Amino acid sequence: MIRLRTNRLRQVRGRGASQATSHRPCVMAPVFGIFTALPEEFVAMRSFIDDPRRVSVEGDRADYVVGTMPSADRGRSHQVALTMLGKTGNDAAAIACANLLRSYRSVSCLLMVGIAAGVPDPGRPERHVRLGDIVVARGIAEYDSVRENDDGPVSRRTFPPPSPLLERRARLLQAGELTGDRPWENLLAVQAQLFPGFGRPPKSADVVYSSDGSGNQVQHPDMALSGHRPGQPKVHNGLVASGDRSLRSARKRDEIAAAYDVLAIEMECKSIGNTGFYEGAEWFTVRGISDYGDSHATRTWRSYASMAAAAYVRALLAATPAAADGRLSTTRRAQPVN
Repeated sequence: MIRLRTNRLRQVRGRGASQATSHRPCVMAPVFGIFTALPEEFVAMRSFIDDPRRVSVEGDRADYVVGTMPSADRGRSHQVALTMLGKTGNDAAAIACANLLRSYRSVSCLLMVGIAAGVPDPGRPERHVRLGDIVVARGIAEYDSVRENDDGPVSRRTFPPPSPLLERRARLLQAGELTGDRPWENLLAVQAQLFPGFGRPPKSADVVYSSDGSGNQVQHPDMALSGHRPGQPKVHNGLVASGDRSLRSARKRDEIAAAYDVLAIEMECKSIGNTGFYEGAEWFTVRGISDYGDSHATRTWRSYASMAAAAYVRALLAATPAAADGRLSTTRRAQPVN
């Protein structure tokens, strides 16, 4: 069982004196900039940051929590800066990204962490996404960024690939699952005791409805076929769609999924990835599944999904070596805009 530091937990709950806001730039040089869009996402991610301290940077209206997270190198930690967007959506994400990169020029990698709508696929159990699951983006599909031709839409550009460093570590975590090593599960178990409001909802609260508008329920495939384990999130690795639509339509969700073969749909990462890329920073995103993007969506799974995504990020960074020179290597090249 992974033990979280007592002083950090007091700070997370707002009891630590070090939560006082500093108006000076942090003496640390964060390498990872972490973004959340909702209060639940922010609280969940902050709970996994060691020695958190609130910071305000002159000339930047955003508020930051700076601190550390464990790395794969014994005795060395990652320096991180966490912020919450002014509101949800890609416009707010682009502004937050530009502000953070200006205030913390040491940041080399941007992580968008939070919830998303999942794409259930009972007919293909191996791809079936359930509520509470974790989706690690191996790429982003900008489904709204298209050129409309007479014969149909065509993507305007190629999206920059995710951080090679974090993608490799995500693959190592994926390999570890084959031998039963799932560190995010222990992290979730600890946080469920400390934050009861972020606990996992009952299995009965995970219902899939038909996308034909009939309102009929659809059975989940057998867990043995879909790779799910009772009471635990399954980690999926694949494409995530990012646009400016808050989906409440199963029909539209399935159209997007069929066109781009995605596992989840969200509203911020395309701006984080593109803005970061043109400023020379890598990107990565982890999403917890809070709903199915249909008319039956509720907030029941929002807190747990936020905590699941945050737990995975802590496990991911714990498997990632600390930056030797304070910066990650950036190996991407600009993609042409058509």
